[in-house]
Amino acid sequence: RQETFAGIDYTSIYTRTDQFVQPNLDDGGTTSLRPGPGRITNVALQDVCPASLTDHLFIGTTDSVAWALGIDALTHDGPADPGRVDPGVCAQQAMPGVDPVTSPGAVAETLTRLIEQLALAPRTAAEPALRCYVTATCPPPARAPATCVSRRTVTVTVPRGLRAVRVRRGGRAVPTRVRRGRRVAVIDMRGLGPRTVTVRISGRTRSGRATTITRRFRTCAAARAGSRGGGRA
Repeated sequence: RQETFAGIDYTSIYTRTDQFVQPNLDDGGTTSLRPGPGRITNVALQDVCPASLTDHLFIGTTDSVAWALGIDALTHDGPADPGRVDPGVCAQQAMPGVDPVTSPGAVAETLTRLIEQLALAPRTAAEPALRCYVTATCPPPARAPATCVSRRTVTVTVPRGLRAVRVRRGGRAVPTRVRRGRRVAVIDMRGLGPRTVTVRISGRTRSGRATTITRRFRTCAAARAGSRGGGRA
């Protein structure tokens, strides 16, 4: 089936000494992309450095040649070109950024986890089914329902006599202020789609009893088929 798509550049980097992904001795192996749409480069580390012994674990963690090929693909138009890679990378012990003191321990830990997964992880008897985009059988996307966007701000008035007041919306504190002798909180719902906004006002009454008042507000409602306008805002 189709592996690549027009307008996309592909770089597949592999090593011929990969102990897990095989066959891997040439560009027709498991790790390589078949000819198809798009611009494709299949390149083995040994195409740049014939003496490389980098295996499955090191190709993506420390190997300087894999790093150089990846950077080449990202910094040029099209896929990676092994001819642009400086042969001097073959003499480098590791890619830039790898700490020579801590990396051996980190690689050893990764190898231990890998062995555990290979030994203990559940196995499947077959490959999963191909996704529909590979077989060009995906149904057309569903049309999104009409929605509205709220333009509301709501002013919530705190009941008289309530002390140590806290106003929260969705668990977040909302500041309060005094307006015309009453403490209020302004709830900004602008830009929200259809939903219910819950506001909780907590505090203590004059007698010291803790109380919480819950108020709910609708931002807007989706427009019905055949209706005019965008619903309530």
